[in-house]
Amino acid sequence: MNLTSEIKLIIPAIDSVPLMGHPILEKILLVLTFILHLIPMNILLGSVILAIALKSQKLLKIGNCECAYRLYRDILKILPTCLSLTITLGVAPLLFLQALYAPLFYTSTILMAPFWLLILAFIMISYYIFYLLGWSDEKLLRPLRFPLLLAAFASLLYTAFMYGSNNSLMQAPEKFHAIYNSTFYGIYIYLSDINVILRFAHTLSGAVMIAAIAVFIMSYYKKDREAAFAAFSAAYSRKAFLAAFVLQALSGFTMLIAQKPEIYAALTGKNAAITAVFWAGVAAAFIQAAAAHFKPDVILRKWNVAILAATAFITLCLMAVIRDYIRDAEIGAAFSYLNNPYQWNYTILTAFFITLAAGAGVCAYMLFGLEENK
Repeated sequence: MNLTSEIKLIIPAIDSVPLMGHPILEKILLVLTFILHLIPMNILLGSVILAIALKSQKLLKIGNCECAYRLYRDILKILPTCLSLTITLGVAPLLFLQALYAPLFYTSTILMAPFWLLILAFIMISYYIFYLLGWSDEKLLRPLRFPLLLAAFASLLYTAFMYGSNNSLMQAPEKFHAIYNSTFYGIYIYLSDINVILRFAHTLSGAVMIAAIAVFIMSYYKKDREAAFAAFSAAYSRKAFLAAFVLQALSGFTMLIAQKPEIYAALTGKNAAITAVFWAGVAAAFIQAAAAHFKPDVILRKWNVAILAATAFITLCLMAVIRDYIRDAEIGAAFSYLNNPYQWNYTILTAFFITLAAGAGVCAYMLFGLEENK
C-alpha cells in the first residue's frame, strides 16, 4: 500500500450532507471572504503593534511625545471596530473552510481542542480591553493601561498563532494517527513544520505594513487641517512600514525556500499561472515599499496614497490565492474538496449574496458616509 492510500485510510469520510453549491463556487467564496477578513485583521494586529511602540515612546519620553501620544489615542479608538469587523468577516471563510475540508479541519481541531477553544476566551479579553482603553479617560486605571494593552496583544498573538498552527496541521493528514496516539485529551500544539513559525512572522510583519498604510490614509484626510500632526504620523508610519517590509521580505523568501520541492517548483516557473500570481504579488509589495520610502509630504499626496492602498489590496488578493494553492498542494492527492457532494440551493445562495452585499454596504457607509455627513 502506497503512502497516499494509507493517508486515505486515516482521513475520516466526507459528510454526506450536500453543499449548497458546487465545490468550486464555495472555494471561490472561501478565498473571496478570506480576503475581506484579511483587511481588518491586518489593520487590527498591526495597529496594536504600532500602539505599543507609541505608548512606549510616551512612557520613555523619546522624541515628539505629544504627537506620539495623540497618534496612540487615535489608533486605540479604531481597535474595537477593527476587532468587530475581523470577527464578523472571519465567520464566512471559516464556515467555507469547514464545509470544504471538514474531515481534515475537524480532525486537526480535535487533536488540539483545548488550545483551540481558548481562542474564544482570548478574543473576548482583547475586545473588552480595547473598548476600555479606547473609550475611557486616560486617568482611569492609569498604572494598568499599558499592561492591559500588552495583555490584549498577547491574546491576539495567541489567536493568530493557533489559527496558523491548526491550518498547518490540517494540511498534514499523514501525521494525524501518530499525533492521536501520542497526545492526551488534545494537549498538543503543532510546531513540527518550520512554516508555522515563518508564516506567523510573515503575518506579523505584513500586518504592520497594512496598518502603516491605514495610518497614511488617515493622515491624508487630516493634512489640510492638521499638517504638522499628519506629517508626524506619516513619518512615524513610514519607518514602521519599511522596517516591517524588510522582515516581510526575509520571512517570505525563507518560507519560499522551505516549501516542499513540488510547491517551490510551481511557484518558481513550473506552473505558469501560479508563478505569475505569486511574483505579481511580490512585485506589488515592492511597489508599496517604493511608494512608502518618500518624505511625508510626498507620501501624503493623493496619487501616492492611492498607489499604496491599491497595491496593498492587490497583494492581499494575490497572496490569498497562493495561500489557497499551497493548502491543496500540501494536502496532496489523499483528499480533494471536489469530492464533496453538492446540491444547488438557490434560496440559501441568494440569501448569502444579499446578506454579503448588505453588510458591505453598511461597512462602506460607516467608513465613508458618516465622515461626509460630519
